[in-house]
Amino acid sequence: MRRTDAAGLEFAPDEVASASLDNALWWILETAGFMKERGIDLADWISYVGDRHALGWEEMRGKDLHDFARQVCLEIVSCGGRIDSMREDEGKAEIVSVWPAEEDLADTHLTRDEIAPIHGIFEPIARYLGWRYSFEVLEGRWVLRFEGS
Repeated sequence: MRRTDAAGLEFAPDEVASASLDNALWWILETAGFMKERGIDLADWISYVGDRHALGWEEMRGKDLHDFARQVCLEIVSCGGRIDSMREDEGKAEIVSVWPAEEDLADTHLTRDEIAPIHGIFEPIARYLGWRYSFEVLEGRWVLRFEGS
């Protein structure tokens, strides 16, 4: 058996970031595909994950909506999404994004409508922090809206 010294396993930060992004994207998409094949409701899983993930957002409590929306954008991008715009004005924020990319979705047996419940992950997080959340799909893009309660 050939062994490699751990010192020879150094990775550049951009290598790690790229691999992490791909892993996150595919874990989510393949889990959604698994659930579809077995008739398990994706929205139930997302609600479960969102409820537990919300506690990890405690450091955002008391921050302004701009900081919160920026963190949501980072979450989307870190899983392979694209942010088309982010606007914040008078206690309201709107993020327009695409997730997953068409080429990534094409590699699955999922449609954009079937994957759409993923957006629900932000509802329990927003509620936990005292924000209201709404969502719509507009011309194939996600429009996420947050506002102060």
